Amino acid sequence: MASIYRRGPYQWQVLIRRNGGDLPHVVRFALETAMRRGEIAGMTWDDVNFKKKTITLPNTKNGERRVVSLSSEAVGILSAIPRRIDGRVFGYTDPHSITWAFIHACKRAGIEDLTFHDLWISGTKQHQGFLNWGSARKK
Repeated sequence: MASIYRRGPYQWQVLIRRNGGDLPHVVRFALETAMRRGEIAGMTWDDVNFKKKTITLPNTKNGERRVVSLSSEAVGILSAIPRRIDGRVFGYTDPHSITWAFIHACKRAGIEDLTFHDLWISGTKQHQGFLNWGSARKK
């Protein structure tokens, strides 16, 4: 597995810059929150609390409710996204649509052997203090 953790933050920057739509926001949000693709696909604006800087995930992988704290960067990502009529945060309706978009985005960016799960791994390492994207974040 060739993760962003081993490759460095420039890999996801290339992915973001060479792709449009919701995917760049999803990639940045996944790195920032360490949320899984199913959690991201299921997000609605009703789940987001900007005042408390949290998102409530009613049904996670283990079937339990979870509250995720949002960093200033994650709040900024969400604030930049236009509201959708259907109430969803992103335009993906299921985890497989994120996977499909991610695979094609990697191909367009010339990145091989990278999976969406690698973003989750990198995000968890970042939250554990192993990574500091710092200046690598897209402004």
